[in-house]
Amino acid sequence: MDFDLTEEQKMFWESIADFCDHETAPLVDEAEAKEEFPLPLFKNLGTLRVLKVWRDSRVLSTTEGTSEIQHLIIAGELKL
Repeated sequence: MDFDLTEEQKMFWESIADFCDHETAPLVDEAEAKEEFPLPLFKNLGTLRVLKVWRDSRVLSTTEGTSEIQHLIIAGELKL
């Protein structure tokens, strides 16, 4: 069984990592200082059309066409 990522998945991972470096990292210090979740993050994630919301391990909504592997990549990069 091959567990390597496809080229498409690798490119997706690189784009999410770049997004996190440039869009989410700048929000972290202020959010931690205020002890608030940076709500602009949801809007930024929405622009990628890959936002998925979990609650108690139950999927409430998902962006159509986004794979579970992609969601795992996002969660890993966001350190969820």
